Amino acid sequence: TRSNRPRSPASPQQWRRVRKAAPTSDRLPRRSPYYGHVRDELAYVHEGLYSNRLDQSSVESALGVVRLWMHRGSCPQAVESTALLVQSIVSDQAHASDYAARALYAMALTRFVNSVGDSCQTGAFAQSIGAIAERIGLPQWLVQVRHSATHEDLPSKSVCRTACERALAWLDQHYWKPTLYAHDD
Repeated sequence: TRSNRPRSPASPQQWRRVRKAAPTSDRLPRRSPYYGHVRDELAYVHEGLYSNRLDQSSVESALGVVRLWMHRGSCPQAVESTALLVQSIVSDQAHASDYAARALYAMALTRFVNSVGDSCQTGAFAQSIGAIAERIGLPQWLVQVRHSATHEDLPSKSVCRTACERALAWLDQHYWKPTLYAHDD
């Protein structure tokens, strides 16, 4: 005997019709890493990662919030990059070995430059990271440090520290401040 349940759509065209016909209340809610008011949470994290960097408990608290956002999913890549860069500084200040500190800085800088480059890829053909950096105002020197860290020897600790500070300044200018001002309503 046959059951009376409706048949599952078989073709891709049928699936598209089913999806379009589904009421909006049946759709999954949009994923967000934030718990409360977006601007308040972003301002709290920004304060901890930029303004209070000398206050270790403030930095650790802000890094903890970012880890929570990453766990929830949909954490903005610029926020993750900022956290990785600040974590590199924290590890360096905690007297990590020279090689470990350089490797952590290099990983954070590489992820930062790659994420900026990937997010700005447009068109059918991939552009070089250098061309993208020039277009968006990312210092070419950071691209060169990323290249060195990826394809050559790890940069020295002093180069890594300087590159990290420049990357954080760029993120503050191009992501954090515009985002905080956009949510300032």
